[in-house]
Amino acid sequence: MRGDTLADLAKLLGVNGANLEQTIATYNVSCTGDLASFDATRCDGLVASNDLHPPKSNWARAIEVPPFSDTHWSAPLRIHLVVLQRTSTPG
Repeated sequence: MRGDTLADLAKLLGVNGANLEQTIATYNVSCTGDLASFDATRCDGLVASNDLHPPKSNWARAIEVPPFSDTHWSAPLRIHLVVLQRTSTPG
């Protein structure tokens, strides 16, 4: 699924839009590595900061440019999406 905004994608996924936006914002703040080291063909060590749970140890890049898609996200974000489907308020 794809959306031009996170709110659009949230509607398609059937999750709370504010929760999705907060989750992505939290994830994006955690992505602090040098994007020049990104290499999708190997473990590049582009880690997210230690406050992200579960941790992301490779290929951590901020999700900022539309269109937004549910198919290109990491396991930590997929886990959060499952939680979001059951949560009505951001958190």
